[in-house]
Amino acid sequence: RWMPETGLNDPENAMPNASPEQTVTYRVYVTASDGELVAEDEVTVKVNTVEVRILPEDPSLCYRDMPGARPGGNAAPAENRAVGCTQEYVVLSLDGAYATAEWITGMAGGSIEVYEPGLYSVSVTDANGCEGSAEVEVEMCTTPSLEITSCSSQLCEAPLTLSAPGGFVYYSWSDGSVQSDLTVFDTGTYSVTVEDINGCIAIDSFTVEECNPVVDISIYNGFFDWVSGT
Repeated sequence: RWMPETGLNDPENAMPNASPEQTVTYRVYVTASDGELVAEDEVTVKVNTVEVRILPEDPSLCYRDMPGARPGGNAAPAENRAVGCTQEYVVLSLDGAYATAEWITGMAGGSIEVYEPGLYSVSVTDANGCEGSAEVEVEMCTTPSLEITSCSSQLCEAPLTLSAPGGFVYYSWSDGSVQSDLTVFDTGTYSVTVEDINGCIAIDSFTVEECNPVVDISIYNGFFDWVSGT
């Protein structure tokens, strides 16, 4: 008799089929007709864990010119359409090779294109016949948080540095620069367009004004002649 009985189709069979969900050590006891124990042995059935990983880990998508809108929703106002996303679909890929892979959409293979938000799962089988699964939530793209900062809004003797937050994959300033920081030498309004890893876009602008000098006049106990300067 085999013990434990977990995963065995017939624990009293000399050669049962074992299909446990996790690794199990089985012990078999052989007895004579009178019930006397004559032999015993053990065997470990190892269940291989199939690690399944879907990339990207935090996918998101959006509808072009419709930031935050879903099917059947209202499009964004025309003046806001510059702030949105370029990624109308996202590709979900398996981080590894498997004998078979079937997605919840019914598609088979190592990757699929997703055009709608929601929960997506995949079931795989490796070369040993072991099974595994994984799932990932595809969310709607949201406009990234963006604000241009500088130590001052006035341009005096020294040039002024305008800074956009770090962490974006793409920067494009109104003068053609593609770095996160922009050094300006002239007054005017400067804008930057950024894009994050999900293809979501945001735009911000910053106005640099002329320097307004501060005049500090102090007169102590007397009169000041503006003509002679005394």
